[in-house]
Amino acid sequence: MAFGIPATLWSNRCIAEAASWRALVLRGPVFTQIGIRMWDGIPTFQIPGESSTSWATTMQMAFGAVDWAQKNGIDELWIVAARSHLARALRDVRFAVRKAGASIEVRAAPEVGNFSDADWFRKESGQLRTRSRFFWLCYNTALFLVPMGIYLRIAGRPLRPAVT
Repeated sequence: MAFGIPATLWSNRCIAEAASWRALVLRGPVFTQIGIRMWDGIPTFQIPGESSTSWATTMQMAFGAVDWAQKNGIDELWIVAARSHLARALRDVRFAVRKAGASIEVRAAPEVGNFSDADWFRKESGQLRTRSRFFWLCYNTALFLVPMGIYLRIAGRPLRPAVT
């Protein structure tokens, strides 16, 4: 499972590289956002309902990945996200697994550690919170401190199906 939009950002290319390596090691598919461009030959499944103007939240990705894993008989999800985002991504996916009553092991991909903070926090990011460690810590800490019921109302709303 790989997080990141758009594909042109350096940090999201790092996520794609880490997810591609993990997929090669495991010889498995990747569930991801539209902004992650996996290496050729790697089976990739994108979260339904996401568009370049309506991105999935971490919790929406978590619920989507668990649903996809259950439908495809996958019992292990390796999470690839920016190192600073990884703890919340793991928490959200584990919550989604518990909520679904699924038997899915959730792990952090070790390849995430191959990149430095300079790879994750970039001035060219379209999101203020991912331009610096300080902004990210403010944003992410707030999301960790919010009770889960409120967090679900903010970040867990279902994605609308993609318009084709």
